[in-house]
Amino acid sequence: MIVGLGFLLIAGVFAGAVVMALRGGARLELARVIGDAGGAIAKAPLLFAGFALVGAGLPNAALFVSLAATPGLLTTGAVLSTGLIGSLLAFAWYQFFLLAMIAATLEGLGGRPHFRGVIAAALPLVPQAMLTSVLYWVAVGIGFAFFVVPGIILACVWMLVLPVLVEERPSLFAAFARAAKLSRGVRWQLFLLAVLGFVFALVVQSMLGAMAALLGGQIAAQVGFALVSSLLAVLPPALVASAYRQIVILREGARTRELEEIFA
Repeated sequence: MIVGLGFLLIAGVFAGAVVMALRGGARLELARVIGDAGGAIAKAPLLFAGFALVGAGLPNAALFVSLAATPGLLTTGAVLSTGLIGSLLAFAWYQFFLLAMIAATLEGLGGRPHFRGVIAAALPLVPQAMLTSVLYWVAVGIGFAFFVVPGIILACVWMLVLPVLVEERPSLFAAFARAAKLSRGVRWQLFLLAVLGFVFALVVQSMLGAMAALLGGQIAAQVGFALVSSLLAVLPPALVASAYRQIVILREGARTRELEEIFA
């Protein structure tokens, strides 16, 4: 009964988001956001794929191999034994991956992203991004505890906080304020963009999982599934960065640096 009500609530929110996104006065073009993100990735596919495989694929593959070789690895004692340091390192590594993908996408929207430029843009921001993500997910989690909808609203209000951090380098709370300002009027479109990305990733992962199951669950199949699935991790930061750039241009016009990149 509770599960059914929860499903109906989520379905209702999604239907409302579609209606509001189509009727909203804002001019965020989701097709263009998706196309621009794909175009940025296409300018440096090896760069994006390399970051995806190293940032997400290798850890996932290592976990699959470890679990296959030692089924009892994922126990309470084993998880606790990894310690706080390991968890912090993993969290920092993931934040670096997100920042790098956002920086690469923003560079790719104007020119061709380069490895050194992406590293230089992302690495110094890792500590601030870690704190930003903690505050973001704590607030969103509290919102979800109050019948889901407040959590969805907060997630959309601050969805652009990491692109703001990469592009504009504000202070912690200024980044949240800037993200909230930019998302005003386009939050339903941002929510719909997130849902479309989630559904696409879910469909692809389901197909890959079915293929891995047909191969008999061999270690090679599991590793391949983990690596290929990790390529999908590029999509969320790329889409968010593309949406951020389009919103900024629509509301504030192209900046000097962006014009230089376009006409270089």
